[in-house]
Amino acid sequence: MKHAACCFYITWQNLSGPEMAQRLIDNRDAIVTACAEAGPFIYAVHSNQIKKMDLG
Repeated sequence: MKHAACCFYITWQNLSGPEMAQRLIDNRDAIVTACAEAGPFIYAVHSNQIKKMDLG
């Protein structure tokens, strides 16, 4: 919060490295759009969407 960090995380850790990379590739446009926001924020990266998480 103090440093306005902007973060993304893969929601399911049992994926292989290539599967994790594919999630990021598949959501690239949404991730780029989210990066235009001022931080702080954190997004969960799902297979077909990203979801902004509550920092509360």
